Amino acid sequence: MMTSKNDKYIGKYKINAFLGSGTMGRIYRVTIPVLEKMAALKLFTPSRALIKQVGLTCLREQFIHEAAVIANIRHPNVVGIWSLEERANELFYLMEYYCRNLGQLIGESYWADRPSRKVSVDKACHYLTQIVEGLCRLHEADIIHRDIKPFNMMIADTGTVKIVDFGLSKRRGEKQFLCAEKLTIGTPLVRIE
Repeated sequence: MMTSKNDKYIGKYKINAFLGSGTMGRIYRVTIPVLEKMAALKLFTPSRALIKQVGLTCLREQFIHEAAVIANIRHPNVVGIWSLEERANELFYLMEYYCRNLGQLIGESYWADRPSRKVSVDKACHYLTQIVEGLCRLHEADIIHRDIKPFNMMIADTGTVKIVDFGLSKRRGEKQFLCAEKLTIGTPLVRIE
């Protein structure tokens, strides 16, 4: 939806920047109207190949499931999801926005064998403690993240770590989506020796 030549919107949220994308959606930094507050918005935009392989209905259910899994988790080290909305055939959810992630901070790439920047032992312990605390809270709620990596650890301005990206998560004992059984998704460790 567009209101002028320069302003683009998803629902009522003004798009400020494109942040990234994955197989299930695109993430934008948006402004919440009236409050003028920044937020992250994940828009359901699965790839055509994924739709062909799995089907749009199942992918839609999985996207809604991603938001629902953590919507009621309240913890300082788990990203907060504020709403799941659908407007003009666009399905999306709104969540807390943070501009840095641990992967960027350490200069990590998606290539496992490339060197990254060193972090002091104190700083590494500070981050690791928060990640473990967030994971403990998730496990208390029977949620298994299944894609823990530096790029899924956002860093707030205060240095607080926020675990994000619950696209592969599931509740303990929960059956996998039938359509997802034939998929290989996630972040594989690529190492050639």
